[in-house]
Amino acid sequence: ADDSRSSVVSSDTQPLQGRHLLVCEDSETVQVLIRFVLERAGAKVETALNGGEGLEKFLAAKQSGRPFDGVITDMQMPVMTGYELATNIRQHDETPVLALTAYAQEEDERSCLEAGCTGYQTKPIDTDSFATTVAALLADNTAC
Repeated sequence: ADDSRSSVVSSDTQPLQGRHLLVCEDSETVQVLIRFVLERAGAKVETALNGGEGLEKFLAAKQSGRPFDGVITDMQMPVMTGYELATNIRQHDETPVLALTAYAQEEDERSCLEAGCTGYQTKPIDTDSFATTVAALLADNTAC
């Protein structure tokens, strides 16, 4: 009975258990916060400080046979923006890409989705619901 109870608690409190995620964010402070939230929810997280580094990590993981389950990217970064990163990822596969942006206008969301992002989230993130939002995005992609 104890084993089944712990697995129920685990799935409720760790909705990202076993997920491998890439976070591309040029602010190290925001990167640390997002990593903490996702790891607390059970995810294995790798980070990149810009879209160029993110694309390199994305392609290396795919080539190694251990691809990311999802990518979370800031849209305004140096070297390569999140828009460019999402477009490049779409050339390789349909890995879910969650856009993170401080811009909350309807046209900003449309631009993110047109670039190839699967979902859209504004900053600052809600630390209580962010992991659930990411889990739902990944579940929606699996259902397709």
